Amino acid sequence: DNQTQKAAALAEIASKYEELGQKEQAKNTTAALYKLNIPNSKRVRLLSDVTVKVAARGGFSQAISIADEITVTSDRDIVLEYLYYELEKLEMYKWAEDIVEKITSPLPRSVLFVKLAKIYADEKQIQKATQLANKIDTIDRDQAIFEIIKALTKDRHFKDAYAMLDKFIEYTSKIEAKAYIAAQIALTGDIAKAKEAVQKEDPYVQELVYSSIAVRLAKNKKFQQAVDTAFSLQSPELKEQTLAAISVELAADENFQDSKMIVKSLNNRDLKDKAFINISKEHA
Repeated sequence: DNQTQKAAALAEIASKYEELGQKEQAKNTTAALYKLNIPNSKRVRLLSDVTVKVAARGGFSQAISIADEITVTSDRDIVLEYLYYELEKLEMYKWAEDIVEKITSPLPRSVLFVKLAKIYADEKQIQKATQLANKIDTIDRDQAIFEIIKALTKDRHFKDAYAMLDKFIEYTSKIEAKAYIAAQIALTGDIAKAKEAVQKEDPYVQELVYSSIAVRLAKNKKFQQAVDTAFSLQSPELKEQTLAAISVELAADENFQDSKMIVKSLNNRDLKDKAFINISKEHA
């Protein structure tokens, strides 16, 4: 309709003013856009589109300035989030980081910092990734730390990975990460060292970690080591759950005979039935 067309024109004009460095005119034009009688979602989308277009043309600072002119905080956060994804796509990570810093809403801010931390971790810029993770003051920090640990263990920097554990907020996340590190050590063939890493933990936690090690060994087709680790578990229930998980990985590797042999050895009827169903799915 006429109002929507006018809004689109104003958004474009505001972007042109920013590109020309005429900030006062850009601010007034953006304010005029908010006086039009159109759905706010449409207004925000128009502003998002023009900022992305400006960024795509290389006008990163101008694109950010367009968002800065938006006086409604929630709308500005949405536009900045759109802009972040465009800059991430262009691999302009420094600009992307500046955008996340401007977002006030805790959830998108945390989510985007996690994404950036993972990007830097994957590029082996661990110090930078850690700096970003430290800026997250929600539970999402644990996810960022986990991504850094994954990057460190990939290069077998296990000592550095263990040093990251104290940064976790939740205890359960910390234990999950510790299990992951131990499993990655196990994949190098040093099962004893992997188990040694969690000797100071509560016995039940140790068992959970050993179970995780066994399953990860199976996922990496180290089936004999996986089975041996599973049989070392003291908890009969956890042992059967772990063996059932290994049987599925065997089936996925088309080793159906050994898979069925393990399932037949299970005492828990429900677990046995579920395992056979999972094997059948792999066999189909």
